[in-house]
Amino acid sequence: MDIGVDITKISRFADKDEHFVHRILGESELKEYLCLEDEKKITYLASHFALKEALFKASQDEHYLKYQFLHDEKGKLYCLNHPEIKVSLSHDDDLVIAFIVKMD
Repeated sequence: MDIGVDITKISRFADKDEHFVHRILGESELKEYLCLEDEKKITYLASHFALKEALFKASQDEHYLKYQFLHDEKGKLYCLNHPEIKVSLSHDDDLVIAFIVKMD
């Protein structure tokens, strides 16, 4: 079992351009992102950035940006096509923290 954690300020993502959004988010994540109200997009982007950074710390996989984190019908986060990756995410005020457990 491997773990990774990342914390970031949400406000850092307020001025990111479309190129950055497309570099960080996969196709399915982008669909979720585009359905959000504008004020929620910043938190979504910061959260997914933190998730992918935490995933890299847990796995050292150089393709960590290719992983996609989506919400199921109940709103729970999961890693698409990777049931061995467990996810926890929390945010408060201007901070978001992501925690990843990669099961063997």
